[in-house]
Amino acid sequence: NRLESQSSNFLGKVISDTVLRLNANFLELK
Repeated sequence: NRLESQSSNFLGKVISDTVLRLNANFLELK
């Protein structure tokens, strides 16, 4: 159970990082 929450935490971090990066790239393209 602990391992599961750790991996989902990591996934959430990676996803939000990616979203922020995509957002920045999109704003630059605009």
